[in-house]
Amino acid sequence: MTTPEKNTEGVHATVDFLLRRMQRNGDFPGLSDSIRTINQITEARHKSLDDLASAVVQDFALTQKILKIVNSAYYGRFAGKIGTITRAIVVLGVEPIRALAASLMFFEHLSDRAHADRVRDRIGTAMFQAVLARQTAMQTGFEEIEEAFLAGMFHALGEVLVAYYLPDEDGAIQQLMIEKGLPQATAAYKVLGIELEKLGIEVAERWNLPGTITQSMKPLPAKAPESPSTLEEHLRHIANFSAELTDLLVSGEAADESKIKALRSRFGESFTIGEKQLEAVLGEARTSYCKLAKSILRPGNTTSQLQRLARPTRAEVEAADESGEAGDPAADLDPANDTVDPDSLSQEAVADPESILVGGLQEVTTSLAEQADVNQIANLVLETLFRAFGLHRVTLCLRDPARHRFVARIVFGKDSQAFTRGFRFDEAYSPDAFHAALNNRRDIYISDIAAAGPGRGIPGWYQQLMPSGAVLLLPLYVNDKPIGLLLAEHERTAGIITAKRPLELVRSLRNQLSLSFRLARM
Repeated sequence: MTTPEKNTEGVHATVDFLLRRMQRNGDFPGLSDSIRTINQITEARHKSLDDLASAVVQDFALTQKILKIVNSAYYGRFAGKIGTITRAIVVLGVEPIRALAASLMFFEHLSDRAHADRVRDRIGTAMFQAVLARQTAMQTGFEEIEEAFLAGMFHALGEVLVAYYLPDEDGAIQQLMIEKGLPQATAAYKVLGIELEKLGIEVAERWNLPGTITQSMKPLPAKAPESPSTLEEHLRHIANFSAELTDLLVSGEAADESKIKALRSRFGESFTIGEKQLEAVLGEARTSYCKLAKSILRPGNTTSQLQRLARPTRAEVEAADESGEAGDPAADLDPANDTVDPDSLSQEAVADPESILVGGLQEVTTSLAEQADVNQIANLVLETLFRAFGLHRVTLCLRDPARHRFVARIVFGKDSQAFTRGFRFDEAYSPDAFHAALNNRRDIYISDIAAAGPGRGIPGWYQQLMPSGAVLLLPLYVNDKPIGLLLAEHERTAGIITAKRPLELVRSLRNQLSLSFRLARM
């Protein structure tokens, strides 16, 4: 079959067709938001804790799912002990939370409604390839284990997108494979006129996904690949190994020891992994997969293929029997009794912010006792306020003594970069709410920013940044001197709950943050 020509923008005709189909699909805005957040999260590995935490907490459902998994059997030693993304990053590290967040964004979008078993199979298989790649990296001494997780997850992006958005074409591919016994690669090319890997890569490039992800989608030659020399090549080899091993498991060929031996030999130049090591990789991967699946897959979304991936081979069962560790991870795969509805969580949090405020205050107190640095404390406070009140934005504003002005230092929420650049005001007194809060050591709540414009408490420069809604100003003092402000903004007029108990908790958080600054200066 002749490959379709590229359009005037150099995009393959099938890719162009897929992108247009996705844009016409009703869930495309959600996918766009997911990809945008994935890019923010993957880029955050080169940034600070607050960049990653801020990118995650803007998505309430994502935040809840991450916290649920962090407190689940997947991270058993921390069960029930972590209540904020900031604390999760401090305890577990940036990379695990970054990889978990990106994977959840990907899986959540593709499993947000009922689909044929074929789509659920591909989602579940991508999940398995991710945990298998992670375990392979750990077992072979590769340091970038979370990068390996992401590489494994996105390796079959093209196949997943075709199954989800082009079900007719996907059905034709499956029919050719069954009726004519064609390999998937050949059948896909006959139907689409492009390899699935190339389709995935072109879409990933259009989405501006990181190069480490797009490079990992490239297949390796049939002969034994040469030893990798770069990070991208290492990830590509691990992703391909995980994909090929997963294919053997899905087809049932993993029971054939010669097939497994041939696979290990084929990747002998990439990394060394012995028979016992591979058994350990598969065992750990299955355990992690089942724990992760319980938190990601929705009730009834398990299929026979997903169960097959989770079930040990006969050789593994015999080895487990000999060691006294027999067990079937697949027996507990169905998440029907362990799934949380993000919408119900959102409604509950908006209706009752006290539980989030109390939990945040406990984590701040614990972190102070652990002598955490002031940046961690500030992030905990900002995240707690952001989530408790469903804020538009929350900012830590601090005095810049060299320039005699106050500037935004950490921002959680919408348009954070532009807001950070635009938010600054001089120390010299002006008759506005900011100086009134600082000079009088007084908390100020303005329920309607639009009404309290220039001359009524809101300076013109700030109203350009936040033209309407509500704002709460909480001054920070150390040794009776103002050092800055906490600025909580809500999109709706009177949108911040000002009942007595929530405000008491908010002030306690502010006071703990002030204490952390005082301790840092001692």
